[in-house]
Amino acid sequence: MLQIKVEILLPLYYIDNTRIEDKKYEETHDQIKKQFEGFTMGDRPLLAYWRDPKTGIRYDNEKNALYWLLCDKTQKNINFIRKLRTALNERFKQKSILIYYVNVYRF
Repeated sequence: MLQIKVEILLPLYYIDNTRIEDKKYEETHDQIKKQFEGFTMGDRPLLAYWRDPKTGIRYDNEKNALYWLLCDKTQKNINFIRKLRTALNERFKQKSILIYYVNVYRF
């Protein structure tokens, strides 16, 4: 079965620059582990620079955590990831959490 690699970028700070509580990440870990057998989290913050295409506002030096996981490319898993994105937008008080996947071809 074809597998996908799912990448999730989670902010470390709210829009007002206050640190996001550890409990929010723990809830996310639990939610992902319940569905999948595991995931990987980067040990360093990723720095992001981007411009909102709707408002034109530039965001500099945004700090994010990277989560990634491998799973089978099934409709059940795709649906879970879509629902997860909605939950993460609410949990982390964001307009749009970046989640994407790519097909995995192993050597």
